[in-house]
Amino acid sequence: MNDTNADTPLGRLVGSLSLRPVVRVPAGASLQEAARVLQAANVSSALVGDGPRRIVTERDLCRALAEGLGPSDAVASVVQHIPVWATTTSQVFDVAVMMLQHQVRHLVVVSPAGEEAGIVSMRDVLALVLPAHLALPDGEEG
Repeated sequence: MNDTNADTPLGRLVGSLSLRPVVRVPAGASLQEAARVLQAANVSSALVGDGPRRIVTERDLCRALAEGLGPSDAVASVVQHIPVWATTTSQVFDVAVMMLQHQVRHLVVVSPAGEEAGIVSMRDVLALVLPAHLALPDGEEG
């Protein structure tokens, strides 16, 4: 059984982490425009439009191309509606479990008041729980 008290990496609150800032893609953007936003920000996910209700990831863009969509097709056709989210008071252990259960690599983190606090990725969780010498270099995202 894992020790998830507040003094362990798995017991830390997500709100205590250095969360990635939210990157946004305009609601009417094309797949190519969305890919450019992700590349320019060096991230692998972005919220689409206003609010935390839709997210697009590199995986979504890859699936879109595999399904025959082209660069000019609307990003809205591949977004994940109502993405999996956590609160700033969620423990890292619970975030890891949610990612595994929902088979996602990114969670939108919201404050208890429902305001966007940032994005947490699988890499963020792994970097926290693995020894520092195994973590990816800064600036690389998983």
